[in-house]
This record gives sequence, C-alpha cells and structure tokens, in this order.
Amino acid sequence: MIIRFSIFTALLFGYINALSLKEGFIKSLQNDPNVLVRQNELNKIKYDIDKARGLFYPTIDLEARAYNQRTSTDSYRPENGSLQRNDEYVVRLEQPIYKGFETINENRIQNARYESAEYYLKEEQNSLALRYVQNYLNVLKSSDLLNLSTESYNMSEDIFKKTSRKVEMGYGTKLEYERAKGNLEESSVNLSIDKLSLQDSIQYLYDNIQEEFKETDLIKEDFNYTLPKTQEKALNFALVNHPSMFFSVINIDIAKFEQKKELKSFHPELNLEAKYNLNDGSYRETNAKPNNQYEIGLKLVYNLYNGGKDLANNRKMKETIKEKSILLDQTKKNIKNALALSWNSYILNQEKLKRLKNFVKTREAVLDATYQEFGLGTRDLGSVVDAHLDYISTKRNYISTKYDLLLAHYRVLYSIGILSDVLLEHMDNTIFANEFSNMNEIFTKNIK
Repeated sequence: MIIRFSIFTALLFGYINALSLKEGFIKSLQNDPNVLVRQNELNKIKYDIDKARGLFYPTIDLEARAYNQRTSTDSYRPENGSLQRNDEYVVRLEQPIYKGFETINENRIQNARYESAEYYLKEEQNSLALRYVQNYLNVLKSSDLLNLSTESYNMSEDIFKKTSRKVEMGYGTKLEYERAKGNLEESSVNLSIDKLSLQDSIQYLYDNIQEEFKETDLIKEDFNYTLPKTQEKALNFALVNHPSMFFSVINIDIAKFEQKKELKSFHPELNLEAKYNLNDGSYRETNAKPNNQYEIGLKLVYNLYNGGKDLANNRKMKETIKEKSILLDQTKKNIKNALALSWNSYILNQEKLKRLKNFVKTREAVLDATYQEFGLGTRDLGSVVDAHLDYISTKRNYISTKYDLLLAHYRVLYSIGILSDVLLEHMDNTIFANEFSNMNEIFTKNIK
C-alpha cells in the first residue's frame, strides 16, 4: 500500500511540474520585454486618445492678480500721487467651433494608432511564439539525441569489453582492440557534446520562461492543428489575416488622416471667446469702487500667405502615403517568402521522415544481425563498428528530421500569422477542417 501511494505521489508531482507548450508560452509572454513594451504602448495611446477627445471641449482659464499702483508726476521716484490697491480676476473661455476638421482627424489618427498597435503587439507575440517553439523543441530534440548518444556509448562500451576479453583470451588482435577503444572514445566525446547541447538548449528556453525546469518536465505533444491543403490557400489566408498586413493597411489610413489633418492650414479657424474681468479693491481702500467687464464674441483667423509652407507640407504628407503603400507591398512579399520557405520545409521534411523511418529500421536490423554474428565469431569488429556508426548516424538524422518537421508545422502557422493564437488556444482548430492533411497521422506514429 505504501509503495502504491509513493508511486502515485511521484506521478502526481511529475504531472504538477510538467511544462506544456501552452503554459511555457504564457510564461514567455509575461517575461518578454518586447511584448511588455508594446503592451505599454497601448496604454500610452489610450492617453493620446483622451487628449484628442479633449480637443472638442472648451478651454477655461482663471487669472488672478493682486497689486499696488502709484503714479507720480514731475518726479523720477514714486514720491507723490495716490496709491491704488487693486485685485483683478479674469476668467477666459475659448470653445473651438471650426478648425478645418483638425479635431475629427486627430481623433481618427489616435483610434487608428491604437488599432495598429494592437496588431503590432500581435506580430511581436507571433514572433516570440516562433522563437519559443524553436527553443522548446530544441530541448526535446537535444534530450532525444542525448538518449541516443547514451545508447551509443553503452553499445560501444559493450563492444570494447567483448573485444578486450577476446584479446585477453588470445584470439583478438591489437588492431581490433585499438579500433574498439577508438569507437568508445568517439562515443564518449559525442555524449559529452550532446550533454552540453542539452544544457545550451535548456538555457535558451529558460531565457523565454524565466523559470527553472528539467528537460523531463517538457511534454511531447502531438501536433493537432489542421493546416491548409495547399500553399496557395495558406497564402490567401495570410494576406487577409496576418497581423503585419493589418497594421500595414492601418498605417496607410493613419497617413491619410494626418494628411487631411494638415489641410487645416487651408481653412479658417473659428473660435468662440468669452472673458469676464473683475477689478475689486474696495475691501482694501475706502474710496475704491469695484468694476467689472465682460466680453463675448467670435474670433476668426485665416492665414492668407506664409511662403508656401503649407502647400509643401501637404505634398510631403502625400508622399508619406505613397511610402506606406510601398511598405504594404513589401509586407506582402515578406509574408509570401516566409511562407514559401516554411512550406518547402514542411513538404521536404515530410517526405524525408517517411523514408528515414524505414531506413532506421533497416539500419537497426543490420546492426542487430552483425552484432549477433560478431558474438558467434563470424563477423569481425570492423563490421560491427561500421554497422553501429551507420545506425547511430541514421537514427540521429531521423530524430532531427522529426523535430524539423514538427517545427515546420509551427513555422507555417507563424507565416500565416496565427501561431500565438494557436498556442494560446484562441484560434479554432477547425478553421481548416475541410482541408486534408495526413501529417497528424504521421506524428501520432512517430513523434513519441
């Protein structure tokens, strides 16, 4: 009973400490400085929106003055004349009525900036997702390669021991002994290298999640998201859903709003102005009498000529719109190129993995047969070492290709702009449900 409880506790503890792909990505989002900066940029733009809304409202100022005044005649010093003490209070109000649609366009600019910043944040999250997935898969791949190197080292050690016994019994050669020893030393070096590679990959992933973990905490998850059937369908989806496309289009709108805003220079400015002035010194002087004055009216300002600066600035703003359009075209090209590379990797590694799977089985069968015949004395050591090296090399290639193909899946999702949503499970995984893909079956059989 105690043993069962201990086993259950160990399994439960291991499950609690498990780090899934989603959980690790959430930690990465919480710690990545670029993501945090772009999130903070949204907060800053909210204040800019509040400032823009304030342009619709009046400006009210209060001015208060308390002063003494004496006017002297026929004297360079204030020796004669009566002393007057005054308190003056002025309230000014200015309400914009018309500014050439500057206020409306300023509000449009700030709202568009906020929307653009949201997609800019999404783009950074998408980029982080790819870096994180690469590091996550590298830990799993390095762990599998280390296990393979350990297997290779144990096999080399067994070969060396058997060879040593043959030499001690007098029917083994020195050449066989030295070759077995060299094979063991090579396996030892490869084992050390893979240990260092694993530690490096762990450090890279730690840089993302900022939390200590073991490679055994990571979960080998199946890829269960259906991809588009063709590269063309994937590209069509990306061109209307990629966050880079969204903020590139919105940036064109922002440039247009800014150009319209600058047209205010060609329009008059009309404001409602009101002023109330109270001068009260009666409480300070006996003969002083309070007086007040108020003004209310409209103020019109219309610039007739300023050396052509407004016209030049307007032409400059139109060039900015052209520049944003060029950047949109460049964004389309970047998405297309990134998708082409990831799709090629997806297709090529898919075919490569199918072939390597059978090849590994063949290499393993040859190694087993050669090793058995070596034990019977019908095969020499050189055949065993060659078969061993061939098997390990093919198996390493198989492991690397397996993770390269899995990464290619995620790279396709990154290229169409939805990787971060997929990891956070914000994206419906049936969006391409009608698309056929046999990769889920391949990974179910090969990833674990």
